[in-house]
Amino acid sequence: AHDSLNQYNDGADADQQAVNLDPTAPFYTHLSTATAGAAVAQTDPKVTAQKLADAGADCDKAAALDPTNSAAAATCWKNLGIILSNKGDLKDAITPFQKASQVNPKDAQTWFLLGGALTGTIDTKQEGDKVMYIIPPGTADAYQKAIDADPNGPYAPQAKAALDNLAQLS
Repeated sequence: AHDSLNQYNDGADADQQAVNLDPTAPFYTHLSTATAGAAVAQTDPKVTAQKLADAGADCDKAAALDPTNSAAAATCWKNLGIILSNKGDLKDAITPFQKASQVNPKDAQTWFLLGGALTGTIDTKQEGDKVMYIIPPGTADAYQKAIDADPNGPYAPQAKAALDNLAQLS
């Protein structure tokens, strides 16, 4: 309830109490999400960085507690990436999406979101009178893996369009 009201610190406190009572992967996933929400609501970059590190550590704990259930860890990392993406911090969202894709390589949404985060970090450089696009390594691959993971799913058409756009930039 706290998270839905953007009361992330209160949500993280409640989730920490749940972890203290029952340290299971789902509770660590919830704790990570609340902590990441609290992180992006901060104005102090050092506090933000520490809370994001704590959120990542909670994802690692979720994975360690239930190594046979990759869904909890993948969801944890994907949630962290989504929170960072929604904040507009695409560069920092890349690593959580990469971790989620490693844990669950069949998740089309994760691959699509990774492609989007990488696309959001495309840079340009001027060479004479031409603008050159610097596309991060793995961008096209992420979109292709989104298509391969679920060729008829909701992300496939968007991933195909993104691949077409990348081809034009190249």
